[in-house]
Amino acid sequence: MIQDDIAKTCIQLLLKEPFFGHFLSQIVRAPSDQIETIGIQALPGEVFQLLVNESYWGNQLYHEKTDKRHALRTGAIKHQILHLMFGHLWKVHEVKNKRIFGIAADLVVNQYLTSDQLTEDAITPDKFPDLDIPIQQSVFGIYKLLENYFDEASDNFETLNASQEYLLDLVLNEHLLLEEHHIWEKQLYISSVGKKMINDWLDELLINSKNRTNPQHYGKLPSSLKALIKQLEIQRSATLDWRRILKLFAATSRKTYLKNTIRRPSKRYGTSPGISLKRKQQLLVVLDTSASIQVKDLQMFFQEIHLIWKAGAEILILECDTVIHDQYRYKGYPPSSVKGRGGTGFDAALEFANSFLPDAVVYFTDGFAPSPTVNCRKPILWLLTSNGIKPEDAVWGKLPGRKVRM
Repeated sequence: MIQDDIAKTCIQLLLKEPFFGHFLSQIVRAPSDQIETIGIQALPGEVFQLLVNESYWGNQLYHEKTDKRHALRTGAIKHQILHLMFGHLWKVHEVKNKRIFGIAADLVVNQYLTSDQLTEDAITPDKFPDLDIPIQQSVFGIYKLLENYFDEASDNFETLNASQEYLLDLVLNEHLLLEEHHIWEKQLYISSVGKKMINDWLDELLINSKNRTNPQHYGKLPSSLKALIKQLEIQRSATLDWRRILKLFAATSRKTYLKNTIRRPSKRYGTSPGISLKRKQQLLVVLDTSASIQVKDLQMFFQEIHLIWKAGAEILILECDTVIHDQYRYKGYPPSSVKGRGGTGFDAALEFANSFLPDAVVYFTDGFAPSPTVNCRKPILWLLTSNGIKPEDAVWGKLPGRKVRM
């Protein structure tokens, strides 16, 4: 029942606010008792999950008038989408008082909702008549304002104004709408590489939503939201055209599988469906996990690995410094940590490649190592960090295959 109601709300958003509707259509929606209201969380593996408490949805977000009921429910979901868009799920871990941050975050996102989309207990700037809260201010700016205001109120309980009393009540007592933010604490346990990939996925969802939205409707979005997405479009560009590289590096395939098809009957046996032959590119991806590789380099490595994986390749990852420390199939999300952090040597991984015989080898490294002595029998692409070796360095010319600086 609740799934049908959420689907109807999604349709309402698509009709009235297409950008948010398209964004919601890319998120997993699920009834949950983990939360008392509605909340959103990010999970490893490119998944954003909207959790909806069935009781809250059916009672607090219910109204006898259909239009008002739709408005309340679309507003509650937009509220969560905006928290995600502005990165509040991660920024909360950068402040000391997480309760005040939750209040500041609600003040930010609720400014983008219409009055009929807000419940009576929604936290809005007008609830602070004695405090000048800037419109469309950053969450950290509002947080600092509220933090100072709270400290002043805590030092002087005898002469509190209405705004201070309201703030103290929000911070010191339980409030249903603030409890949803507890789910953000789970984001603390996602690895730094995982967070980087989640942010990349969020960027993709935002840009996809923008591209699916009619320009006339998109133009009605607040200027600050459009500016955010415009900045993402400028920043977001793949390092390389991986589809083209995969075609060059995996012209032949070592792994095949059979697939039934109704498009082509079997000429030999006269049966339908027939059988088509599919090929998968099998790549060996080597990660240089030596001490000279920085965390930001590893994040970029996994970002590019993910692009290769999404292009349709099967990937076996080697974690290697001078020796191989680990190997595993890439399944769409990075490990929580990598093994190595010693010196750098290329021979161990190249020897493995000669025994494994993939279609091609992609080697992520800074290049600071002795020249390899093992001749790799498969095509190899060297992805070199921005602070790694340069074409004028001696090692550059001794690395076999194609070389690209990231």
